Amino acid sequence: MSLAWEDYGRGSRNDDLWRIAEWRSTDGGSIGAAIHVRGKYIGLAEPVRRDLRNLRERFRWTPTDWLVIPLHASLAELAWGGQSADAVLLDVIFSQLAERPALRANLENEELVTAALAEMATNPHQALGGFSGLRRKSVEVSTAMTLLGYAHDLGGRPLPGEQLPTTTEATKAVLARLARSPYARGITFDETRVARHVERHYTAVPPWPTGNLLVPPAS
Repeated sequence: MSLAWEDYGRGSRNDDLWRIAEWRSTDGGSIGAAIHVRGKYIGLAEPVRRDLRNLRERFRWTPTDWLVIPLHASLAELAWGGQSADAVLLDVIFSQLAERPALRANLENEELVTAALAEMATNPHQALGGFSGLRRKSVEVSTAMTLLGYAHDLGGRPLPGEQLPTTTEATKAVLARLARSPYARGITFDETRVARHVERHYTAVPPWPTGNLLVPPAS
C-alpha cells in the first residue's frame, strides 16, 4: 500500500488522509501504534487486511471513520495524557517528514536511520505536559513565556538541533514582558526563580530522541 506524504494529517472528514496514532484507546490510556487511513486509502488497505491473521492485528474503526491498521498492539509506555509514547513519537517524525520534504533523504541513509532507532529504543519518548503550577507568579511567568513564543508545540519537546535562546536571554525577555504586563503589576519576580522556570519548561527540555533523522542533510 502506497501512502502519499502530502496526504499525511488530520484534514476534513471527506479527505483522503493517513496518520500515525494509537491502536486502541482504553480507560487507562492508549495502546500501541497504528496507521489510521481514510478516504481512498481504505480501499487500498484491503490487501493488508487480508494478510493480517492474528487476533491482536485486527483492523478497527474509530468513531470518526478512520480505518485503523496496527503497527504494534502491545501495551506501550504511556505518555502525558495517557497517550501511547510510541504513537506520539512516530506522529512527530511522520508529520515533520510530511511538512519538510528535504528530510526524507535521511530515510535512505541506513547508518543514520539505525542510529535514530537505537536512540528511540533507549531513551524516554513521552510527550511532555505544558506549564504547571497554580500560584499567580507561576501563571504570570508561563503566560509571558507563551506570548513570547517560548513553548514547544510538538508534544512539549524541541526537535534535535533546534536553535533556542539561552536561559539568560529568555529570562531577560520574560522579565521585560512581565514588567509591561498590567496583570503582573505589583508582583515582584525573583530572577533566579524565573530562570529556573524558563529552564525547566523551555531551554533545558530534552529534545525528541530521533538522532539526526529530523536534521536537514548537508547540501
